[in-house]
Amino acid sequence: MSAAKPFQVDEVSAHRGGRGRRSPFRDRIRRAAQHFQTSESNIRRALKVASLSNEAKQAALLLGLDNNRSALLRAAGEVTTETQVQVLREIAAGHKRAFGRRKCCPHCGGEL
Repeated sequence: MSAAKPFQVDEVSAHRGGRGRRSPFRDRIRRAAQHFQTSESNIRRALKVASLSNEAKQAALLLGLDNNRSALLRAAGEVTTETQVQVLREIAAGHKRAFGRRKCCPHCGGEL
């Protein structure tokens, strides 16, 4: 019973596991996250907000939503400039109903 088992000369396939070749864009995001010491998801969100049209960015500034990343991300999900601005207006209208007018400080009660 000493039949020799044939051995395999070459590899079966060149695939060594993993998820395949990484994209250069993903590598750039990873490097940017390391450089700025933040997460990759923060870099992706920043890129999405930066993709807003100039008109939508200006509308966000005028509506007081320039520091509201959730609103900016929702608007960035829209395709056209008009729909981006419309989404920002709807969000601003909802904020005004929910929070009323902003006060400049709690002491004087003056409105902005």
